Amino acid sequence: MAVIYYQVFIVITLIATRLLLPKLLLIVALIWTGLTLFNLFFPPLIAIQLLVIWISYSLLRPRHIPTS
Repeated sequence: MAVIYYQVFIVITLIATRLLLPKLLLIVALIWTGLTLFNLFFPPLIAIQLLVIWISYSLLRPRHIPTS
């Protein structure tokens, strides 16, 4: 259950960053990626966590809508 809570915590930090400091969202995602690669040694868990980080990032990243 702790693994699920940790993934939820990652998503919450990315959401908070998007709301408070959207320009730093990529940096926070890269920091989470570094922490994942440095701290985890079980490949399936690494894959799951990287998917959570980068899918969350792709859904939260600022999008520039072109004006016509």
